[in-house]
Amino acid sequence: MNNKNKGFTLAEMIISVAILSVVSIYILQMFLATKNLSIKSYEIDKSLRISKNIIELISSGQDIENSEDALLSKMRFEDGAYKLDFDSNFDLANENNKLYTMTMSIKKEDGLNQIDIEFTRLKPYIMKNESNIQISNISSTKRIQ
Repeated sequence: MNNKNKGFTLAEMIISVAILSVVSIYILQMFLATKNLSIKSYEIDKSLRISKNIIELISSGQDIENSEDALLSKMRFEDGAYKLDFDSNFDLANENNKLYTMTMSIKKEDGLNQIDIEFTRLKPYIMKNESNIQISNISSTKRIQ
């Protein structure tokens, strides 16, 4: 009877583990890139919805200082622009949990409102080093009512 050992040698096991390690690094990077893209997509969607809402409120003649709207009434005026801070769910935030800052400037000329709204992310994405990343920037010119 032939008594041959069946199975893998130690060298074959080491090589297969090394190959799996290299491949898993690329798969992990793909998952992180996908996660970041998902977050960016969510941020763009939410920031543009909020921007459009604010532009429509101001275009309808609502005054920022005397508004009953939650967003407009919470705006603070700093450095020549109105600002709001948001948390990760795009709810209004305080200093401790803010992740996004909205900056809005309004110029009134010739019976028109020039409204510029910019959203900025204050903290970096997963495995990235950049902070203060511009998410969206929307401008609108509306007739003053």
